[in-house]
Amino acid sequence: MTVHAVLAGPVDTEMSRDLDIPKASPESVARAIFDGVEIGDEDIFPDPMAQVHGAELAQRCGQGARASVAALVDAQPVKP
Repeated sequence: MTVHAVLAGPVDTEMSRDLDIPKASPESVARAIFDGVEIGDEDIFPDPMAQVHGAELAQRCGQGARASVAALVDAQPVKP
């Protein structure tokens, strides 16, 4: 089992329709998520705004978003 962090910026959906900012299409975000999972990215930034903020996060933290959050908890595997 793998865990991926998907950190998207604004997506052009009903929820964000009133925001007057650039938004990624749902299709492009979905494709980027599948591509990230396929190549094994732990942190997936599926749109241009997320990619900018992801680079800033990596620079500040020195590790990925998923690893940063995982370090805060004593995660144990869930037994089926």
